[in-house]
Amino acid sequence: GTSKISSEQIRRLEELGVWWEQPDTWEEYFSALERYKADEGNGDPNCLGKYVTKDTPPLKLGSWLRRQRSGKKGRKWKISVQQIRRLEELGVWWEK
Repeated sequence: GTSKISSEQIRRLEELGVWWEQPDTWEEYFSALERYKADEGNGDPNCLGKYVTKDTPPLKLGSWLRRQRSGKKGRKWKISVQQIRRLEELGVWWEK
């Protein structure tokens, strides 16, 4: 048998908090957040939770941002102090 995992298994792992992203993926999302802020956000990077970029493939920027917030609180995901600082400098708020 093959060792591929199904998209359903991937989805279930993600719901459990498995973190797939590599640091370069974080940069990709951060750049997308900068573009959002400069464009649709009109200077505000805090997109809605369901926001998806117009990139190909589209990035689920809203859910990524939500993960950064829970990462800062230390739930499931951890984000670095440097990442927190960069998000803050961009204007991300941590509490609604």
